[in-house]
Amino acid sequence: MPAPAGADPLPGRVPGDGAAHRPLVVTADPEVLDDLLRLAATAGTEVDVARDAAAARRHWTNAGCVVVADDAAMGCSRARLPRRSGVVLLGTDLDDAGVWQRAVEVRRQAMLTP
Repeated sequence: MPAPAGADPLPGRVPGDGAAHRPLVVTADPEVLDDLLRLAATAGTEVDVARDAAAARRHWTNAGCVVVADDAAMGCSRARLPRRSGVVLLGTDLDDAGVWQRAVEVRRQAMLTP
């Protein structure tokens, strides 16, 4: 569930609690976030959530992996977040050839889901 407006976008993070290796999800799309949270729960893992690149910057390097939803791709590209492995761009439109260009712009791997 997304954090309320004005709340810490990454709730539950306590220094030293091992959260530094949680996957990071970057999206402001409530439907995509709901799907990813369900997937994480099924896998038995917790994720940290950032609504945009600015919120993600603080945790970008320490996350176990990063899933950038298509709605946040341009913001992450403009923010020039550090290059790292384990970043996936998640697109939801199988007919959107532009998702590959956005993946290149974000300088990350790309994945599509139906």
